[in-house]
Amino acid sequence: MRRFLVSLGLAALVGGSVLGAAATLPLSTPPLSAADVNVTSCDTDGAAVYWSTDWNGSYFQVNYVYVQGLADACLNMDIEVVLTGGVTTLGIANNWSTPPKVVWDTYASDDNYARADFTSDDVHVAAVDGLHVQILNY
Repeated sequence: MRRFLVSLGLAALVGGSVLGAAATLPLSTPPLSAADVNVTSCDTDGAAVYWSTDWNGSYFQVNYVYVQGLADACLNMDIEVVLTGGVTTLGIANNWSTPPKVVWDTYASDDNYARADFTSDDVHVAAVDGLHVQILNY
């Protein structure tokens, strides 16, 4: 009986540890945080960066990255958005590719934004640890 109780106690301890570890795993979209960036060449007060994700059946992938709140001086300039994981480039979107993967637009409130399309890049959200925005021809 003592062996049974010791075995049961060990099973509960190991099982609890496994469940505790599983509870800490990111089971939804990993925390990609938005950031503010300054584009001093054409925007002096910074811009907001955020993205949308989608479940592809196996994992969350990055669909779009939005760079919002850019000054009118930046509108329609060449822009490139790069997603990185360590030193590896996971996806690149720009508005000079064919077809363009970055589209400029303006909200009714005169809030300029660029939308970078990563839907065909199959970028795993958990692999992304860097986002780089570059506005060219300023």
